[in-house]
Parts: sequence; structure tokens; C-alpha cells
Amino acid sequence: MRLLRRLILSFTVLAFLPLLLMAGMSLAAQRQQLMHAGREHVRCLATGFAQQVDFLLERTIEQVQQLACSHRLAEDLSAVNRRYEGVAEQTIREALLARDREWLAAADPSQTELAGQCLNNQAAAALKAFQGVARDRYAEIMLTDRFGALYAATNVTTDYYQADEEWWQRAYYDGRGDTFVSQIRFDQSAGVYALDVATPVRDQAGNVAGILKVSHAVSTLFHLVRDLKAGQTGGADLVDAQGKAVFAHLDRGEGLRFDSATMETINALAEGVLVGRPVGGQDEQVIGFGVLANTRKGGRAPVAGGPWFALVSQSGAEVYAPTRRALLWSLLVLALPLAGLVLVAAYLNRRLVEPIRALHWASEQVAAGHLDVRVEIGRADEIEQVGYQFNRMTAALQRHEEGQRLEIRRRTEELRQTDMQSRWVRDVMSAEMNSITQGMQKALGEMRRAFEAGINAQANAARATGAWLTVRALVDDLHDLCKMEGGRMALEPEQLSLGDALESARRMVTPLLGQYEVTLDFPPEACGLSLVADRAKLKEILYALLSNAVKYSPKGSAVSVLVSRQEGATVIGVRDQGAGIPTERQARVFDPLTGRAAGPRPPSERIGLSLPVTKQLVELHGGRLWFESRPAAGTTFYFSLPDRQVLAAPTPAEA
Repeated sequence: MRLLRRLILSFTVLAFLPLLLMAGMSLAAQRQQLMHAGREHVRCLATGFAQQVDFLLERTIEQVQQLACSHRLAEDLSAVNRRYEGVAEQTIREALLARDREWLAAADPSQTELAGQCLNNQAAAALKAFQGVARDRYAEIMLTDRFGALYAATNVTTDYYQADEEWWQRAYYDGRGDTFVSQIRFDQSAGVYALDVATPVRDQAGNVAGILKVSHAVSTLFHLVRDLKAGQTGGADLVDAQGKAVFAHLDRGEGLRFDSATMETINALAEGVLVGRPVGGQDEQVIGFGVLANTRKGGRAPVAGGPWFALVSQSGAEVYAPTRRALLWSLLVLALPLAGLVLVAAYLNRRLVEPIRALHWASEQVAAGHLDVRVEIGRADEIEQVGYQFNRMTAALQRHEEGQRLEIRRRTEELRQTDMQSRWVRDVMSAEMNSITQGMQKALGEMRRAFEAGINAQANAARATGAWLTVRALVDDLHDLCKMEGGRMALEPEQLSLGDALESARRMVTPLLGQYEVTLDFPPEACGLSLVADRAKLKEILYALLSNAVKYSPKGSAVSVLVSRQEGATVIGVRDQGAGIPTERQARVFDPLTGRAAGPRPPSERIGLSLPVTKQLVELHGGRLWFESRPAAGTTFYFSLPDRQVLAAPTPAEA
């Protein structure tokens, strides 16, 4: 069995190694796919964020450019610019700088006449109307002439002369004109962080007549950055080409910072995903990035120094968490085949080793004398055949041993029954001989008193006859009992009239009726029935039950005969009105040595063997005898005879 176990173990290991190799390769490929999927998710978030910001910038630029194309603004600026005709540019610049100093020197520039002109003209009204469309986005709008002097504004600006501002110079572009988008900064005059969008206003000839600047509040960008969620650790940033934060998530402070090599990669790819640690960071980050197309060279709002990038970064541990979970589940799934191989090994062990071990144990038990041992193999092969033959062998041995035991027990029981029957017959013969002796003495005494008295001879003769009939019944019962015990009792069945049989029994019991002063009632329907029975034995049955009922009935009462049909049999009952049989004696009513022995009559007048003999006579006919009795309510004995042939009695004409 050790060799067999080794073979099973070798089979299990060899079957498991290829499975383990394939599972390892599958898990490695699955890991790469899941990690790639996590990085792609971050990249998609970044490109989506870039597209949202790009769309926001493009929409703002388009709206500003549409406003700059207004004919009213172009005409107003053309009228203003005509004032400068014939004046040297240096003189104009000095005059405008003088006004700017007055503007800055005023305690409240909004109260000056110059500010009133800039805030209350028709162009200012148009700018305010445009601002009212999206006041939450457009913090400040101003319009300058071709020399940088403030012409119209939605609110008081910090200075009057704008030509020295970067946004103005980039938008004027040496008179050629271009749209410029600044980085996010704090606009002092508007009082908010804003993104300046400046674009030229051209006259009918296509020349730059002035510059329109709109300060776009970055609250919209803030909502975009704040609302972008990448798990629990991810967030978004806007950075320039050098990696400086244009706008960062509040939780990141100044945003993520990267070394020059990383920024070169980002600028070169424009869109993609990186994995690394930012400058000053400790945790590995998965960083997706996407370029804002409008800020690239050739875009709607190119930014000097390179385009802007939308970054979305998320902790590597969080990005790869689904991968770890998937790998864990894969390992669990891999454990299932391993468990299956273990079960196969256990199954083989049970199928091969355990049956042999069971046969070995069973043979030891049989050798020890336990022949009831059986083996259960439960498989359709040669081992099961061996187990089957082993069970047949032990079953044959057990049957042989059981047969010997039963034979010994049977012979012992026969000897015991023979001894008991001998004792029982001796006891019955002794008891009945005493009864016969007493009955004969009583009969002789009655006859002597009847002859000596000479009076009421008929009554005395009846009593003597009754005593003699009692003795005769006892002798007949004893004779029948001996024949039945010896197996010599034979029936001579014939077709009988139930009415005739009852009438014959009445004549036999008439002396007892007079002696005990009891009447007898027969049912009229009994005369119309016939049955098949032994005439003499039926008469003995009826006489035994009637005489028994008469002797245990009080004076003046009646004994009734009942006839009915139940389930293919004729049932005859004999009912008395005596004291009934006590409950404690009912189980011994058919005991030959005890009899009924209940009621008002003395034990010397008991019937003796009548009830046991009657019971056996009824059973010889294929019927049964039973009784119903209640204290102080009388007793009814029933016996049934099966219907072999039930015929109606012949009519008087046929007779």
C-alpha cells in the first residue's frame, strides 16, 4: 500500500506542474493587461480634462474675437485715432504718460473727468452689456486705442496707459495684431485671479485700431480642477511647458513639479501617461497628460515658451489596487484546480487503498469469530468482485452457524413444550376429574333426594338431569381437548340450517333454564339462514356458550342470541345480563385451568374446559371467538363462521 500511495502522489505532482506553469504565465499576462488598463484610465482622464479646458479657452477666445469685430467699436476707435493725425508719436506718448500720472495720483480715479469719459461712453456701454451675459466669467473688460490709451472699460482700471503692459504689446504685435492669452495672475483692478485674453480691433482698412482685453475669472477652471476626481488620491493640474503650475488643485499646494527630463518627455509626446515620483514626492504616481491644443504654436491662443498641459495624477497603489484584487481572485481560482487534484488524490486513495485495507480488516474480524462482518467496496471493478465473494463467503458461514443455533434452539423448545404439555395435561386431567367426581356426586344426590322425597318429582328430575348434563359436557370437553391436543380432531362439514341448530341447542339447555330461572331469546331472522359447519361441533359450540351464559345470569333475567353478517362471515353472539367479567381476569378467560370463574355462581359450578375447547372448535372452522364485557353490564360472547355457502332456508311449500 505504501508503493500505491507513492504512485498516487507522483501522479498528482506531475499533473499539477504544467497547470502551475500555465497559470503563472496567464497571471503575468493578466497583470500587464490590468496595469495597462489602469494607466489608460488615468490618461483618458487627463486628455478629457485637457479637452474641457481647451474648449473653455476656445469659447472665451471666440467670444472675445466676436466682440472685437463689432463695427461700433471699430468706428469709435477710428474716430479717436484721427485725433492723433499730424502729431509725432513721441509727443503722443509723452501726453498719454502725463495723463497716466494724473490717473495714478488721483485719490479716487473714478471721480476724475477722464475716468468718467472712459466709463460712460457708448463703447463702455457695449462692453458692460457683453459682460452681463456671463458676469461670473468676465471679471473686467477694457478697450484701448492704437497708442494704448484707455478708451472704454467696465470698471476703473489701475492705470490709464496700457501700452507698456505685456498683454497689450503681444496683442498689438508691432501693428500687425494677434490674439494673446496670459497666464493666470491676480488682476488688481478686477480683484480676482484671471486669465487675460487680448485681441486687436481692426478698422475697415484692416489696420489695428485698438486692443480689446477681457479678464477671464478662473473660477470656472477651479471648478473643473476641483470636480475632477481620480479615485481617493488623484487630482488635476494645469502646467506650462517648463512644468510650472498654471493652476493647481487646492490639495496640492503649488501642484506637482517634475524635473527637466520628465518635462522634455511630456513636451515631446504631448499626450500619454508616465509612472514616477514627482520632485519632492515619496509615493509613486501614475501621471496622465494631455496638451491644450489652443495654446500650442499655431493654435487660437498660443502661449510663449510652449503650450500648457493638463495633468491628472493618481497614487500608483490606488491605480493598481484593482490589479491586485484581480490577481488575488485569480490565485483563488488557481487554488480550485489544486484542490481538485487533492480531491483526485484522495479519491484514488479511497478507491485503491481503502478497499484493500477494508478487506484486510474484515478478514481479521472473521478470523476472530465475527461472522456478521461485511465489506462495502462500492465500485464496479475487480476489487468489488473480491469484496462480493468475500461477503458471500462470510454470509454462508453465518447462515451455517445460525442454522446450527436455530436447530439447537428448536430441539430445546420441543423438549420444553413436551414437558409443559405433559404437565398441563396432568393438571387439566386432575382438575377435570375432580369436577366430574363432584358433578356425579351432585347428580346422584339430586336423584336420591328426588326419589326419597316423592314430591315435586318433575322439578327434582330436572335438576338431576341438569347435573348429569353438566357432567356429560365436562367429559365431552375433556374428550375433545384430548383429540385436539393429539391432532386427531376432524370436521365433517355439511349444509345446516342455523334455526335448527339454535333450536337443538335450546332443547339441550332447557333443564338449565328451569334450574336457574332464566329465559332464552332467539332472533327470528336466524330461521332464514343456512351455513356449512360440522353439525355436532356447532351444537357443542352453541351449548357451551348458552350454558355458560345461563349459569352466570341472575334469576329472572334473559339470555339473548344475536345474529348478523359482517365482512363475508356469519356472526353469532350470546349475551347475558350477569355481573360481567372483572377487568383483571379478562386476559385469562380462555385459560383451561382458570376459565371464566366470575359472577354470582360458586367456583364449583364453573364450566371448566368449555371456553378453551369452544375457541379451538371455532378456529377449526376458520372463524374466531371473542367477547365484550363490562362490570355490572353483562358479557357477550361472539363467534364468526366464514361464508362458504350461505343459502336461504327452504319454504314451507318446498318442505
